[in-house]
Amino acid sequence: PPKLRHCRPVTKFGWIRHEGDHLSLNGWAICLAPEYQVAAVEIYLNGRLAASVAADRPRPDVANHFGKPEFTRSGWHCRVPVPAGDFGDCRLLVISRSDVGTRALVFAGSVADALTERAARQPSNPSAKMVPEPDSTAPASH
Repeated sequence: PPKLRHCRPVTKFGWIRHEGDHLSLNGWAICLAPEYQVAAVEIYLNGRLAASVAADRPRPDVANHFGKPEFTRSGWHCRVPVPAGDFGDCRLLVISRSDVGTRALVFAGSVADALTERAARQPSNPSAKMVPEPDSTAPASH
């Protein structure tokens, strides 16, 4: 059996933005042990799966930070429809999952909390954290 601490994804929730009728979310996800991969980053709104995305977008900053070229394509981005009504109280859950099924909690809270907390990080300062934040340019949507 795999050593769970090595195959659990390391994931960063970089930012969330309210864009009209959608929420746009961005970050990166890696597994530190080379024999494991991130299978998906899952976004839940009010307990329902809203999106499941691959961590395969260009993130050379993550590869440079860890000194591992295999992390160059570790970024993730998704857009999900905004729930009807006052979506600020909507519960947001972001989880990353490895290829062997281990999961890591990335964020749990209200959309309003996520918007407030993440707004302070744009643009981000990679040297302020152990792991890099996303750059200030928004990636194209999937």
